[in-house]
Amino acid sequence: MTGDWEAANLILSQRQELVRFSITENHETALHIAASAQNSKFVEELVKMMAPEDMELQNKSGNTALCLVALSGNKKLAEFLVNQNPRLPLIRGSIKMMPLYMAALYGDRDTVNWVVLKCVEADLFDIALEMMEDIPELARTEEILGVLARKPYAFENREPNFCWRVVKSCFGAPIEEEETEAMELLKMEKFPSRVLFVAAQMGNTKFLVEIIRQYPDLIYKVNDENQTIFHIAISYRHESIYNLLHEIAVKDGLTTIADSEGNNMLHLVGMLSQNTSSRDVSGDIFEMQRELLWFKEVEAMMMFDYRERKNKAGKTPRQLFTETHKGLLSRSEEWIKGTASQCMVVAVLLAGIVFGAAYAVPGGYDQNTGYSMFTHKGAFIAFVISDALSLIFSSISFLFFTSILSSRYCERDFFESLPQKLMVGLTTIFIAILMMMITFSLSFFVLYRSNLIWVPVFVSVVAIATVVLHGRLQRSLLVSLYRSIYGSRYKTFKPKKRVLYIPNPKF
Repeated sequence: MTGDWEAANLILSQRQELVRFSITENHETALHIAASAQNSKFVEELVKMMAPEDMELQNKSGNTALCLVALSGNKKLAEFLVNQNPRLPLIRGSIKMMPLYMAALYGDRDTVNWVVLKCVEADLFDIALEMMEDIPELARTEEILGVLARKPYAFENREPNFCWRVVKSCFGAPIEEEETEAMELLKMEKFPSRVLFVAAQMGNTKFLVEIIRQYPDLIYKVNDENQTIFHIAISYRHESIYNLLHEIAVKDGLTTIADSEGNNMLHLVGMLSQNTSSRDVSGDIFEMQRELLWFKEVEAMMMFDYRERKNKAGKTPRQLFTETHKGLLSRSEEWIKGTASQCMVVAVLLAGIVFGAAYAVPGGYDQNTGYSMFTHKGAFIAFVISDALSLIFSSISFLFFTSILSSRYCERDFFESLPQKLMVGLTTIFIAILMMMITFSLSFFVLYRSNLIWVPVFVSVVAIATVVLHGRLQRSLLVSLYRSIYGSRYKTFKPKKRVLYIPNPKF
């Protein structure tokens, strides 16, 4: 009670297990007594000797040390205990009350708000919601919105979706004549963490949709750099947020806004993406293609006069794009050249192999007629056709890889031309390998089908396994190429599904 840690330490150094023993008739441990007396140093030293489960010990009334701290209203000490054992706020005390409710009953608003915030940070939305429903004024704390704005993953479909209910409880019903406190929190003058722009930076689309549906005027709010949430979305390449522009009837008031540096939306997309921590594309050529796709999309959204406007540095969006993407363009050129060179060597080798096989047919030739010894066999005819197809497709792939190496490597070439050529080249070389393996297998059927059928069957199985292995190794690259050329162009922007101005949107 007096906080004499030196005297207590002499005892505990001899028998440290006493730290877990009850020392009063009410079954309080030393931690209970120190917490009640608000002796912070004593509590901290005791906790050093205790396991986390020792801090959960309850007295005869069912209270943990945290419950007693909550009753005293010592926020700093409560924070220390919860940081040492996050389970403490969930342990009910006297009359089955949680520590938060005890703090609320005694009017300690700071401690109550802090516990709710910690629950939201730990994704314990059901517990936070229960607290906020019992004490509605807790929902009017700006920190909760700030934490939720940074949690895009928390808004995935849940049953029940506690996270959504927490957000809605922060807003309540919109008021037409006077703004609610939630609206005030979202204003730039009052809310320093700027939840609106934090959510845009994190790509938290569902959070923004709920806010904008409650307060549509927020789409015109700007931050200190005079940027809207759509400017932020473009800078961080969040397609789902940018796509909300397509649902807004009057876009000119947003697309013509320039930030404090004179950059309009097209200038911002001309800069490299600021979202370096999470990219949805892999490889320099795919990143370059995605950047070009973004530029073309935003350019189509802008009025013609604003496409060539200069910022305060005297640069147009196109000049800015070329300057900032110079390194990415160089890396993309180097990668596609190396890939095309290696694949071209393979195509040449394939062509040489199957060309030789066309004349060195299995069984040789009849010296009298000059025809093959197995011309009458169906397997031989299939052998000839597959050999010819392998030669044709390897030649086609060689032509496409040669075309890549002789390209100009301009910016616009990486948008469609070069990825398409690479995809066709890789596809045809795969078909050439497949036809070569079929040719190889058929040669064994021609020679050994009569008396050793297991030989060609075994060879065919091994050949097919080789082709499947090659396909699996190349699948990732081919899928990435297909998505970058076709998938991203038609699915990334202008989605058919509207989410902003419809009742009860289902994402």
